[in-house]
Amino acid sequence: MLRAFSAQHTDPRRVLILVPNRWRDLEGHALVAYHLKNAYGHEVELCNEGDAQRKLMKLGPDGLVIDHLGIIERVELAMLAKRLGTKVFLLPTAGFFQDMEREARRAGKLFGASQLVDAYFAWGCSGRDYLQREKLLSERQLHTIGCVRFDLYSEPYTSLVRPKDVVLSSLGIKRNQSPLIVWTTNTYFANLGDPEQVVRAQALHAKRPIAELRAEIEDCITQFREHTKTVATLARRHPDWNFLIKIHPTEARQPYESLKKQAKNIYLVNRLSAREVLFHCDVLIQRGCTTATEAWMLGKPVIELSIGHYNDAIGPEYLAGNSVAHTLEDVENAIEGYVKGVVVPEKQRLAREAFIRDVYYKIDGKASARAAELIAHHLSPAYYSDLDQAHTRKAAREAFSCWLRNEDRRFGNLLKDLLGINREISIRVWKNWRRKKSDLNHFGLFAEDNNLTPELVQTLLLQYHKVLAAPVPSQTRSDPATV
Repeated sequence: MLRAFSAQHTDPRRVLILVPNRWRDLEGHALVAYHLKNAYGHEVELCNEGDAQRKLMKLGPDGLVIDHLGIIERVELAMLAKRLGTKVFLLPTAGFFQDMEREARRAGKLFGASQLVDAYFAWGCSGRDYLQREKLLSERQLHTIGCVRFDLYSEPYTSLVRPKDVVLSSLGIKRNQSPLIVWTTNTYFANLGDPEQVVRAQALHAKRPIAELRAEIEDCITQFREHTKTVATLARRHPDWNFLIKIHPTEARQPYESLKKQAKNIYLVNRLSAREVLFHCDVLIQRGCTTATEAWMLGKPVIELSIGHYNDAIGPEYLAGNSVAHTLEDVENAIEGYVKGVVVPEKQRLAREAFIRDVYYKIDGKASARAAELIAHHLSPAYYSDLDQAHTRKAAREAFSCWLRNEDRRFGNLLKDLLGINREISIRVWKNWRRKKSDLNHFGLFAEDNNLTPELVQTLLLQYHKVLAAPVPSQTRSDPATV
């Protein structure tokens, strides 16, 4: 771990941060880790969801940062943390919700799990106020900080964006002077095979109502069908435009591969942060996606694709910040206007500012610092003593020893040991083949290469040190994805 001691603590606190999706969340979470270490002298480790339970028991952290309590696996992780004496901090990462009921589910409503939260870091006032009205969380538990991954849309972090020609060249786009039209997809339930299998998985893991799930799947299928048709047609009509499809972090790339065959000016990207793509685009097209509001932060034109019938309505406050298109011709005319120099209308700009204030609080580059300050506050001696820390360490050691004994008894591990195979490697060939073929993870959603490495994390930390003019740290330990 990178360690920095401050006068506030004789023994630094440990914090484990779960990074739900490497491509969406790592930048913001690493920035929280940076502030925890440099401002408060804490030890911080980042992990992906597949390794969270083991890391929780092995590390025995004083604080655990997770993204939500809306699925049973997250609830079980939080319950384990509380048994160890670890404080639980809920730091949302996924996009804003049109329906505030979803905010309540993120706080653990369907599992009655809100009591597991020591501190909930709401993005904005609307979410915080709703949770308080619903009496899911108390005023003491609720804190409004903004969204940590949106810090990268403010100075000094915007200087980290690579030049346009470098980004486009890395994607195989040679005509970097042509208009760049970006479509950010948002149809995670459209291509997962049997819809009823998805319904059963989501009902089991997230306790979501069956009718709601079926309606959402239907909307995803409609959206995928209509939007792919729209993009393919526009690309053929306008060979002088570049169309870049930024695939949602929970979607597979394969369903979009056929689009590339329909026009030479269509390109795909999934292993890249949306921020770099949006920074260099001329126009963004999408439906009900958080990337629209991220594009607002950069002053970009955004077109809302309302082609087709949908069960889930989009809120008027959000729609007011976009140019709404109901037909292919609407989309084409809007893009042509923006490409020729039409600016975002003043009415849209004002609607965007109002929405951001209400839903995201502030886009000032300081949400991660606010999160770190609150975590450090809850782990300070007044709220979490050295005796509490000793208890947590002891409980974690006992839990980890028990877990290791159980792992040693498993037939699969015994077989791997006999064959000299690393236990981290799955030997269930059928399961591996099926998972690769279907691109599903155990929540029923695709996760693209979510592994974290020390090099990946260290690169981000060095970038943050550079722009924040802080001393460059030295790596003193080689634990994976460790700060």
